[in-house]
Amino acid sequence: MDLLTIDFDLTIDKISEWVVEWKEKRYGKESLNPERYYNLSEDGSYLFGVKEGASLNDEKAICECVTELLLRIRLINQKLNGVGLSQHLQYVERERLKKEREGLYNEFLDIVQKPQSLNPEPQQGHLDYYCQKAVEKGYLKKTDTGFVRVKERMTKAMLAYFLRNFLNPDGTFPEKKYNLMFGENRLGNAYSQLPNNKHGDGKPRGYEEIDEILLL
Repeated sequence: MDLLTIDFDLTIDKISEWVVEWKEKRYGKESLNPERYYNLSEDGSYLFGVKEGASLNDEKAICECVTELLLRIRLINQKLNGVGLSQHLQYVERERLKKEREGLYNEFLDIVQKPQSLNPEPQQGHLDYYCQKAVEKGYLKKTDTGFVRVKERMTKAMLAYFLRNFLNPDGTFPEKKYNLMFGENRLGNAYSQLPNNKHGDGKPRGYEEIDEILLL
């Protein structure tokens, strides 16, 4: 994708398209999914607030900052081009706007040209951290949208048992989010069936292996 010049002439829709393309290139396709940044109810109908994690919140703030900078530069460019003005701007005002635009554009360049770590280290205690451990142990595989279980190693019941440690703040199981994240369907049903296992203790066959991952 081409880097925008300081005097770009784009509509708001075209700016949005540019930001989406840049965002996907920098953070991956999953960054285009709004659910990435929020805790959702089980049916996905309302929010419980933002997800925890410094890197995730930095990512959201950076993307919003890029959009804001481009919109402010666009407004200055319109004024310098005489768009919507009833009188010509005087020289001093034009020079002031150019100086302000230069500062905004330098901020924009600092962000979009800053090298991005390809594999930021997940924080212990968060789902991504333990998913990465499960990948290392051969139970999950990483995908563009999340993870998929290695079916020879992990049953759906084992995955549900693994995920019961990462519920919504109100204690509900976020089925829609996890179905999407792990490429599954009816994970909520597998979770609700855990107490009905043979021993009635909520632990499926192979739970010891999941417990080992959660202790890492």
